[in-house]
Amino acid sequence: MDLGPLLPLVTEFWFSSTQALISRVLEGLFEARRLLLPYPGPAHAKRYEEVLRCPVEFDAGVMQWQFDAALMTLPLPNANPITADACADFCARMLEAIGGEHGLFKSIKLACLNSAGGFPRVEDMAERLHLSPRTLHRRLADAGTGYQDILDGIRKRLAVEFLERTGLSIDQIAERSGFSDVCNFRKAFKKWTGQSPAYYRERRARPGMAASSQ
Repeated sequence: MDLGPLLPLVTEFWFSSTQALISRVLEGLFEARRLLLPYPGPAHAKRYEEVLRCPVEFDAGVMQWQFDAALMTLPLPNANPITADACADFCARMLEAIGGEHGLFKSIKLACLNSAGGFPRVEDMAERLHLSPRTLHRRLADAGTGYQDILDGIRKRLAVEFLERTGLSIDQIAERSGFSDVCNFRKAFKKWTGQSPAYYRERRARPGMAASSQ
């Protein structure tokens, strides 16, 4: 995506935010060795080095943040093995059916689960798979499904997982399940399960209900 004149603004926000996040995770200052940027230095160029604490080169032709690779081996002071195991179990449950699925389904699901900020549109997915949208639609139709069907399956599975195993609010679950509007999420979940998200969670929380609804 060509950001044009917005590139400096986006770059400043991204690098400063990432620096703050890494420093918090490491519980210490993150100091890079050098930052290379593809655009001319702005009027406040000197502030880059003050904020990012490393030499900055403008008009470099590339965007590159260089740091000591030893940082990748540092222990994380706040690492929680219980949380790590829970996340690993979550990923395993989400991907458990992928191994035996049609290769195209597997590629689409993995791409969706690895996407940040919402699931890809069919045009974007086709580009990732080096196909035209028309070819992607045809191949999915030949396999007896459609792109929206696959997305709905992922959304439903994510929603159920979050409702059953987390304390996230319905609004948060809607967002993490790929919905921009919580009302649309409630309608979709009711269509999938015949229940509202809140009622589904309540039933699953009652003793004996989880076993009886299998």
